[in-house]
Parts: sequence; C-alpha cells; structure tokens
Amino acid sequence: MKSVRQVNTLIPIGGSQGAATVKVPLKRRAVEVTGIKDAPFDKDSKVVQFTWEYVDVPEPVNRYTGTTAGLHSGEALFKLYDDGWRIEGLQVN
Repeated sequence: MKSVRQVNTLIPIGGSQGAATVKVPLKRRAVEVTGIKDAPFDKDSKVVQFTWEYVDVPEPVNRYTGTTAGLHSGEALFKLYDDGWRIEGLQVN
C-alpha cells in the first residue's frame, strides 16, 4: 500500500505571546498494513488497519508542531464489488 495523498491542513503555530496559522499542503504516505479483519456488519467488507506518516513536511511546521512527526494509525473500510475492492471509508488518527 504505497500511495501519497495531498491534503490541505491548517496548523496553528505559536504560544501565548502570539500565534499564526499556516496553510500548507501536506502529503501522507501509507507505511504498512498492520491488520485486516471482517467488517462486523457486511460479509463483503473488510476493515484494513495501517500505519501512515507525513512526508516532506516543511521545516517550520516540523519545528513548531509535534503532530506531524512519526507514525500514525488509521483504518480503511473496503467493500468488494463485482469489479474489485473499493474504499468506502477512511479514518486517520
């Protein structure tokens, strides 16, 4: 599972002395599929658990936020159709 998705994220920067909000496009990359299980409500669906990370994060964003560093977890809901699997839902933490 090697895909890169670009998202627009608002990241607050600063403390009590002042604050700024920077809008930067961030890329996420799936690192590893950590589990696959049956969806509890549909025999033709699977829940895929995975880890992901941000890539190419600008240095100022890295410096002032801790939320972009390291691995994060996520789950995707896949449903089997007659032409193959499709993503029905995505949750990233």
